[in-house]
Amino acid sequence: MTTRISMLAIDLAKGSFQVCAIGADGAVLYNRVLSRPRLMTLLLEQPACVVAMEACATSHHWGRVAQSHGHEVRLVPASYVKPFVKRQKNDKVDPWQQRGDSRDGAGKRERDPGRPSRQNRTPEER
Repeated sequence: MTTRISMLAIDLAKGSFQVCAIGADGAVLYNRVLSRPRLMTLLLEQPACVVAMEACATSHHWGRVAQSHGHEVRLVPASYVKPFVKRQKNDKVDPWQQRGDSRDGAGKRERDPGRPSRQNRTPEER
């Protein structure tokens, strides 16, 4: 019998990502390091679940990738993760701490290329 993953907590980095899979009962199913291509494959093959990431520069990209595969993305501000840090902050425990408060909404949406940015609009358009 396999346990269904209800949440993937991901700590983002340049080349490798720490992924913590959590079951519906809150138990950790696995906590492992994945490469960039392997993370892409995991998001593609994994049935829809909650994907929690600490908000950073690349989290919006990976959030859009996860959303395109049907996942619900939650970006957690670093200030919300801080209270869950029990010891030293390191890559192996970061995802587990991020799942503690993944109540924030989805990531940034891509801007409509046909619409000028707020700075380039006339006062009437703002």
